Amino acid sequence: MPNAARFIFKNLAKVTGVNGTSAAGYPAANLLNSDKAVTFRATGKTVTLTGAYTAPITASGLALAHTNFSSSATGRLRLYSDFAGTVLVRDVAATQLCNAPPVELEGWNLAQSASAYAYGGGADARLWFDETTFRAWRLDIDDVNNMQGYLEAAYLILGQHWSPTYDIDAGAGVKLCNSDVHKRTAAGSLRSRAGLRWRELPLDLSDLTKADFTYLLRKLRGQGVSPFLCALYPEDDDAILDAETTLIGKVTEESEFTLNGPDSFATKVTVRGL
Repeated sequence: MPNAARFIFKNLAKVTGVNGTSAAGYPAANLLNSDKAVTFRATGKTVTLTGAYTAPITASGLALAHTNFSSSATGRLRLYSDFAGTVLVRDVAATQLCNAPPVELEGWNLAQSASAYAYGGGADARLWFDETTFRAWRLDIDDVNNMQGYLEAAYLILGQHWSPTYDIDAGAGVKLCNSDVHKRTAAGSLRSRAGLRWRELPLDLSDLTKADFTYLLRKLRGQGVSPFLCALYPEDDDAILDAETTLIGKVTEESEFTLNGPDSFATKVTVRGL
């Protein structure tokens, strides 16, 4: 069957660096820190982010975790063959970054929910494009309908996406996690204290080819605690399905690879969102 799921493991933004006009105390360099409390913040509703590397690099996807972007935010990505960023090799026209409308959290209004990342608010932005080799990049973000009056994001990934030959097994989905505390009183009432919220993607790959097995095994061994991108339904017509099954996260549990046959392997992986 044709494959849908995509992964970006190596984050090329770490070698190109990230520059951009920012508000005091919220520099663009924060986009390389995966702590959602350490964000980049622009001074207005538009911003240009750039990066460059002396050697050629290849990418086909870009994502921003924990943004306060509205669903009308767009990103225009330009890639250049030279370090100075003067020879254009690909221009990805302004594209909607967050297709789904933002989630409104109970007890919060939409503007407050847009940056309540610890409690399930905000949105992850992503942009897919044809595989391109380049040395410099420029991303122009425009969010005229941003409810907070400035642009914010916690982490940026730029890299080459990979897909296994056969897709993730049926049954894969989203696990909604929280650290809520519930206690039953002597009168029988259920009292609750809200905790933090995050998503996980439990993935079952039961039909890995030998090439997929060796690639994924080495990637997960080398990834350590570095975040990577996982998208189960990239560019799906259902915008909410696309948004809810795309996240930047880490593998925080042991992954066991098993042999199904001479050239068939399997593994189960849980990606825990940042």
